[in-house]
Amino acid sequence: SARWAMRQGRSPEPFFEAAASAAQRGLDVNPQNAAAYQTAAKAHRWRAEWLRSMRRDPNPDITAGLRLIRTALQLNPALANSLMTEAALLILQAEATDTPTERQILVRTATRSLDRAIEIKPVHEREARQLRERAELI
Repeated sequence: SARWAMRQGRSPEPFFEAAASAAQRGLDVNPQNAAAYQTAAKAHRWRAEWLRSMRRDPNPDITAGLRLIRTALQLNPALANSLMTEAALLILQAEATDTPTERQILVRTATRSLDRAIEIKPVHEREARQLRERAELI
């Protein structure tokens, strides 16, 4: 997996490309598949995390991920995994912006997504806690 490659100090790029390709095939088969949009957005989330750790620009992946996750949530507003991914992308965007007011708005929006995800699927509480702690540092 991409995260395994990153822990090993290797480039996760082939894994991101494979995930994006698989998600696109799913969307080609069924463009109304919210889970496929969510999978594609998650690949962008992890690529943005990696780019940020390499001190490279994560914004194109953040933007693409948010576009995909918003489509997923339009198709299925109760998809807790999509809400978690949306929150993570918003936190990444907040970390990447220089504008304090924009940071605050992004963190508040991310927190609302986390709250909704936990309401729908409490099993996400641990990951939500980690994301909230990260947001508090912004």
